[in-house]
Order: sequence, then structure tokens, then C-alpha cells
Amino acid sequence: MIDYNDIPAATTADIAALQQADFNNLLTTAHVAAFSTDQVAALTTYQISQWMTSAQVAALTTAQVAQGLTTAQIAALTSAQAQALTTAQIAQGLTTAQVAVLTTADVAALGVTQVAALTTAQVVALTTSQANALTTWQISRGLTTDQVVALETRDIAALSTAQVYRFTAAQIAVLTTAQLDLGLTASQLAALGQDQVAALTTAQIAQGLSAGRIANLSATGISGLTTSQIAQGLTTAQIAGLSTAQVAALSASQIAQGLTTTQLAAMEVADIAVLTTAQVVALTAAQLAQGLTTAQIAALTTTDFAALTATQLASLTTTQVNQGLTTAQIVALTTAQVAGLTSAQVALGLTTTQIAAMETADLAALT
Repeated sequence: MIDYNDIPAATTADIAALQQADFNNLLTTAHVAAFSTDQVAALTTYQISQWMTSAQVAALTTAQVAQGLTTAQIAALTSAQAQALTTAQIAQGLTTAQVAVLTTADVAALGVTQVAALTTAQVVALTTSQANALTTWQISRGLTTDQVVALETRDIAALSTAQVYRFTAAQIAVLTTAQLDLGLTASQLAALGQDQVAALTTAQIAQGLSAGRIANLSATGISGLTTSQIAQGLTTAQIAGLSTAQVAALSASQIAQGLTTTQLAAMEVADIAVLTTAQVVALTAAQLAQGLTTAQIAALTTTDFAALTATQLASLTTTQVNQGLTTAQIVALTTAQVAGLTSAQVALGLTTTQIAAMETADLAALT
């Protein structure tokens, strides 16, 4: 065993020969901080993982970390030792190559301040396994928005749905279109909550989520869309790609204040057919007259038609009345609704077949 005073002049062979007692009783943190980079590199992985204390690890200078520690030594660090690394050692000491060899256990052991200390270059260096090892707490409390942007698409894809669910609204809002389009998987998109979907920018929605990808959002996620996101973000292709379950999840305000007439016209007929009465009643006169096609009009249920207000009915064009209304819908109209039809709708819209389908009381109500 070398003497206390011999440590500064110790050869690399002397350093490699240090025993557990030397680490426990001889080496002070000051000694460790005074090691040359060659002396640091001479430490064996066994000495580091088995005998080096957390305090001794924390005493290493950034130069010793960057220029002395080998990737093998970094990989040998225990979780407790990884937790002992200072933010300066992480940000200014660890090289990207060293970051890439941290064990998944070490990554998961890092504190939120340590995670936040990672440079964007170090974040880029993370492996998919390391990204998957991040705890939900590290993600929501540690990762900065700059670090989120730095995540490779492969790392985004490697995250679990639980990890993605813990992204904050601020973190969601900075995801690049590439991360959204090429990174997030179908299951991850389905895991997004209302607040997360509401945090997406219109550019992210329009450019980062194709029609097929929008279809992966859950009904809960769809319900989180704001009216501006719907009106300014969703393309007609995305609207057409919505599933019937997603359409059914739209609120009355999302429909009335969000959907444009162009978007409404892009909806599949099957989607129109599943609209609830509350959703149909929420449609504005402009949406009904300028948005719905005759095929979509025909897809509305008789219950929906019976619930339409006089203003809504009066907004229908003569073409919509003539080519869209089914005899079943005509029969479903109340006498008050029939009385509210405009003279143009009656004279130019209603066909003889539609009139023949009307109840006697309805015929009497025609103006």
C-alpha cells in the first residue's frame, strides 16, 4: 500500500494497485481531485464500481471526467455513483461518447437537475434504451424544451406510452414535425391526453400529423382539440380520415365553432350518420347550407332532423331539399318545422314524392 504523501507522485501502476482500504482510509476527495488524467484513466473498473465512494466520484474535476475517464469506466459506474455526479461534471465533463455508455440503471437514477444539465448534444447521443429508461418524473420535471427538441426520432419512438403521457403541455408544443410524424408511434399518439392534444400548435397538426396519424388519436385526445386547432390546423384530408368514434367525440362547440364549411363537406357520409342530435343541433345555418352535401344531408337520422330548429331548416338550399332529404326525414318533420320551410324550399325544393310522403297536418302547414 502506498503512503498518503506518495499519492501525488504515484505511477499509473500504483494507482491500479490501490486496494479497498486505500479508498476507504487513504484517498481523500482532495487527492482524487488532484489526480492527473493519466492517473484517473489508470483506475480499474473494479476499483471504481466496488470501492470508489460517491464523494470521491463527485470530487472529480470536469477535465478528469472528460479526459481521464474512459467509456469502460463510465459504464462501470453504479447508480449511486451516477447520482453523485454534479451538474457541472455532467454538462461540462461528460462527452457524448461517455453519455452513450451510461447504463440504463444509471440513467434512471439521475436526479431531475442532473437530467436538466444534459446538453442538447448529450441528449442527441442517448441510445434508444437510455431514452426508454428515463422515468416519467425525469421527463416531466427534468427535460427542458430544448432537450425535447433534441431527442432523435428513434428515441421518441422508443418511449413508452406512460413516458409520452407525462410530457408537459410545454414539451408537447415544441415537438418538431419530424418527431410527430416519424417519431411518435400509433400507440403513443393514442396515449396523448386532452391537455397534451390541446397544446399542439396548428402547424404541428397540419404538418406533423398526416390523416392516417390523426386517426390514431383517442376519443379523449380528439376532445382536447381547441376550435382554433380544428379550424386552422386540420386539413380536409385529416377531417376525412377521422374515425366515426373520433367524430362522435367532438363536442357541440368544437363542431359549431371549429369546423369550417369546407371541413364539414370533407367528412365521410358514415361520420355524418353517427353525429348525435346535440352535435347536429349545434351546426350553424352556414355550416348546414354551405358545408353539408346532399349525400351528407341524406345521412342525417330522422331523430336529428326532428330536432333541427326552424332557422336551421330554413337555411337549407333548394338543392339540398330536393336532392338530399329522404322521405323518412320528411315524415320525421314536425308540423311546426314544415310551417317554417321557406316559400323557395317549398316551390323549388320539395319534390312530388317528398310532398306525397307528408302527413295531412304537415301538408296543411305548407305555405
